[in-house]
Amino acid sequence: MSNLKGAAPYVRVRTAENSTWYRGQLMTLFAGAEETGGQFTVFQGDCPKGLGPPPHIHEREHESLFVLDGEIEAFVGEERFVVPEGGYIFLPQGLVHWFQPLTDVARMLAIAGPGGGEGFFWELGETPDEPVLPPPPNGPPDIPRFLATGERYGVSFPRPPGAPGPGDPPRPPAGRL
Repeated sequence: MSNLKGAAPYVRVRTAENSTWYRGQLMTLFAGAEETGGQFTVFQGDCPKGLGPPPHIHEREHESLFVLDGEIEAFVGEERFVVPEGGYIFLPQGLVHWFQPLTDVARMLAIAGPGGGEGFFWELGETPDEPVLPPPPNGPPDIPRFLATGERYGVSFPRPPGAPGPGDPPRPPAGRL
């Protein structure tokens, strides 16, 4: 990891070129490891209800989510949280976590550090023609590719009892607290 001394300021907006379609979600990269000397990553994720990630553990980075629009139900370790619009949740490195939108779509700003983990989404996703939500996935992911990509980025996918797995069909979130 390098420092940012001498880094040039820039402005980035959502475009097709800095976005990817990943498993029914629209992800837009605003600052990646390349721009931040590996220190952090900033991206926006627009996630439809039922298409949140399966339980996973980041071995390399801490993650923070700011809910810009909508509301999510998040599970971190043994705890359950409801994060409303305007809310924030910290997801420490090494703890199993996952979330599901409670609204039709949850729009979140994610900051992870150190940077580099964004490559997982871009490696498994596809560049859209325009930065809009994609159609829902038409089946489970290629599980061996999904797990191998996760391993390269320091992400594992344990399956706590009753939790969704990476190939499970989308399901509605549990009831509210």
